[in-house]
Amino acid sequence: MTDTVRILKDIVAGLPQTDGVMSAHLNPVEQVLCVDNVVNPTSLQAHLALLRWLDGLEIPDKMLDTIYLVKAELRYLHWLNYLNQRKPTQQEMIVPPIDVACIWHAHLLSPYRYYEDLLRLYPTSEHMLDYVFPLEKLHKVIASGYQIDLPSEITWLEYTGNEPYVLALNDITTRLVAFSCPWCSKQSEIQWETWARVKTQKGLSFRCQHCTAKCNADTLSGRRFLDDVALYRRDRTRFLAGGIITTRKGTYEEDKIMVEHQMLLLDHEAKWHSQLANGKSWQNCEWKKIVPTLKAVVKELKQERKDTKFRKLTVGRIRGSYMGLITPFSIDLVAAVVRQRDFSSKIIGVNIDSQEGLAASVRRYFMFLMLMKKYWYSNESFIPTLDIDLAWHTHMLFAPRYRAYTTAALSRVTNHDDTIKKGKLDGSLVKTSLKWYQLYKEPYTSENLVLDFMANILRHHHAAVRDLGNLYGDQTAEGVAPPSFEREDGILADHDLMCYTQSPVSPCDRACGAGAGDMAYTIYIVDTGNGYCDGGGCSSVTKAGLCEADTAGDHGH
Repeated sequence: MTDTVRILKDIVAGLPQTDGVMSAHLNPVEQVLCVDNVVNPTSLQAHLALLRWLDGLEIPDKMLDTIYLVKAELRYLHWLNYLNQRKPTQQEMIVPPIDVACIWHAHLLSPYRYYEDLLRLYPTSEHMLDYVFPLEKLHKVIASGYQIDLPSEITWLEYTGNEPYVLALNDITTRLVAFSCPWCSKQSEIQWETWARVKTQKGLSFRCQHCTAKCNADTLSGRRFLDDVALYRRDRTRFLAGGIITTRKGTYEEDKIMVEHQMLLLDHEAKWHSQLANGKSWQNCEWKKIVPTLKAVVKELKQERKDTKFRKLTVGRIRGSYMGLITPFSIDLVAAVVRQRDFSSKIIGVNIDSQEGLAASVRRYFMFLMLMKKYWYSNESFIPTLDIDLAWHTHMLFAPRYRAYTTAALSRVTNHDDTIKKGKLDGSLVKTSLKWYQLYKEPYTSENLVLDFMANILRHHHAAVRDLGNLYGDQTAEGVAPPSFEREDGILADHDLMCYTQSPVSPCDRACGAGAGDMAYTIYIVDTGNGYCDGGGCSSVTKAGLCEADTAGDHGH
């Protein structure tokens, strides 16, 4: 039995086996893992086929592509309403139009937002939380040569009132958007291009044909926020977006939610009464008018020392779930689809579509989950590789199972955030690779993560380092002199790893110019053929230290 299998078995032994939720099993011989009975080579292969289909939907003309996605997001609302009103079983569910499936797919990959949106938009419809993405049905369409499922088309046309099942280019260029003005309640029609630009481009506006209200992402999203505040004040069960589930565990804790909404929206009657009354004017729905009210309420809560009863970041999450968003969702699903395209193009471009590659992807995904379980206390972001991310995405398509499984395995619903900025992403990926190697004694990725990460640090900080060109050649960043390392045997082998530790600077570091708040980075070259770095010192390695300092001067040691 390999070390990896032994480690995984030891970790799994401590997992709960509640109601069959922890159904993952490991084959010690083949090392093929099936996670939660749904993440396996077959489902990953079906997902890859779907990603190829979705990738082919992108329209070269950017404006037409944006209109297509904006219209698909609105059609997704039709889909959710169909599920809510018709209440089909999973087996009875029709095959969604592919543009609708594209938006649903992106929504599911933000599990916190997806769960919260369903709780908020369909508060009395528990069955909405039970549906899973129909991956198998869509794969059958692909296998049939993309032939339309006729019963699904008939049901869709009947439910939506002849909204086309297939969203064609002529539908997005010739038809108009029905717009109901939130200020005068009168109906009008506008061009799809106008609506798409208003939704996706900051500052662009159009005027209501009846009351001349200025309609843009700022005023329309501000009005949506004020409408939801008014709705909550009438019905204490209609909570605001961003303020429903916990940010740490992704759970619904009604007692905390009620206390926060009471303090934020009901205990300051005068402020909200004035704001809601002013909301009848589009000028007062601009966020520059709304934010001061929020800040004034928070300031009073701090003065009354009641802010400690708030979960961290609640107010910011509520604001972020509305500002600039003109559809009912707490996330911009058009932007989410665009972000996912980057992942899709990468994963379908690598050679993973084999039983061995897909089995390795599932196995490594389970190892990734166990890595997060082991280091749950660190409160750090764990960054997946492409193959792990494919399995992770596949799991999230089975939303109710995913919530139950990660809750049982990791004591929380594991969120997935594809909006992390690249600088933080790179640093977290390095840390993930180190923890992976420390636990499993195998490389996380073949990429030279640490060198790239340190080169990025050196771009923004003054540090004198020596040439490493003889070891890394063209891999060093342009204009950056890479740090110098020497192996005792003078050779950098293919199986060697670079890793680093981060700690506050020492008195010696400060003596050479580093400030008290700076961090020191120690780089290790680790011979993975003979040993590994455990974070506290390595055997058969040579250390070279670097200070991360903003002051000018040489900080090499």
